[in-house]
Amino acid sequence: MQKTLSLFSQRLSIHSKLVDEECEAVVNLPGRRETLKAHAVIAEGNEHSASTILVLDGFCARVEMPVEGRRQITGIFIAGDMPDLGMVFRPQAGGTLEAMTQAAILRIPHQDMRMLMKRFPALTEAFARQIAADSAVAVEWLTSLGSRNGVGRVAHLVCEIATRMGKVNGNVFSCPFPIKQQQVGEACGLSTVHVNRSLMVLRKLELVTIEKGVAQVRDWSGLMQAADFTDDYLIAQAPLRYWN
Repeated sequence: MQKTLSLFSQRLSIHSKLVDEECEAVVNLPGRRETLKAHAVIAEGNEHSASTILVLDGFCARVEMPVEGRRQITGIFIAGDMPDLGMVFRPQAGGTLEAMTQAAILRIPHQDMRMLMKRFPALTEAFARQIAADSAVAVEWLTSLGSRNGVGRVAHLVCEIATRMGKVNGNVFSCPFPIKQQQVGEACGLSTVHVNRSLMVLRKLELVTIEKGVAQVRDWSGLMQAADFTDDYLIAQAPLRYWN
């Protein structure tokens, strides 16, 4: 558990200058660990909650159902992500949070998060900056839905997951990608048939192959070009600190 909290602390440190005492306080946050099966609901949409969620293992997703029977994934979260950090300030879920795969989470009481911010104002700044970073990802997803074709959307999702997981290593590498084709479709606004065809195109172009929950990237440069992908929205230029 502390290892994943350390990952969250490191993630905050990418965009915020934190001192050792502040990092240690984040790592020592209390919480209740839960192990989940795939598709388990973590928090219902519009549900008021007294705790925030930290993903310890596996993949989780934010799901909206604008039309009965139709699902739209509006965010994918991996180990170290806190998908509902904003609920510390507004304790009402914006959509249903569920496990995409087998997963483990930590429920951290809002009270403890607020006490932490009261004790360390710079962490309030870091949390706000993390929420802004999450918003940048949401904007990129919206842009993808509105401007990229099916192949581009799928390629962009693969690029984003690989970058967020820190798996990009040269032009040829592999990355965990335990997301089913139906879930890819729900994230990219595509039918399962369209997702399958897009994956076939990417395979034929020798850019990426996805099998048994692993993305085998054959040509990272070509995949980024197909996706019109840059990592600017994921990587901070330099850590900042305005409050002492």
